[in-house]
Amino acid sequence: MDAEYVWNFWLRANGLSKAKDVTAEIHNAIIAAPGQSGAK
Repeated sequence: MDAEYVWNFWLRANGLSKAKDVTAEIHNAIIAAPGQSGAK
């Protein structure tokens, strides 16, 4: 609950109303980067 409160406070403080989770996209980009095999 504390983390959600802080996250929502940060969004409001920065004039944002929503965020998009891009974790999967970033993870896939890291894995696809040359020389990367990903953490196992």
